[in-house]
Amino acid sequence: DSDRGRFIYWVLDGPAGYTFRADGIFIPGNKGDFDKFRLSSDGLTYRVRNKHTTSGDYKYSINVINEGAGSDAIQCELDPFIHND
Repeated sequence: DSDRGRFIYWVLDGPAGYTFRADGIFIPGNKGDFDKFRLSSDGLTYRVRNKHTTSGDYKYSINVINEGAGSDAIQCELDPFIHND
C-alpha cells in the first residue's frame, strides 16, 4: 500500500441530527485512485485519500441522513467534482 496522495476531508457543520452515511462520499467510476474511505465515530467527518494517480475530473456524491427526524438519506451534489492535475 503506497503512501502516495493526500487526504480530503468533508465536515458537516449544519443542522443538528445530520450525519454522513457509511457511504458518505461516493465516487462513481473510481478505479483505485481514491481509497481509505473513513467515517468518523461521531458521523460528522468523512475522509478519503486521493492518490493522484490519474488526471481528470471525478464527480462525487455526498450522502447524509437525519436519523433523529426518521427521514431517509439525502444525497446531494453541492461540490460535484474533484480535479486531479
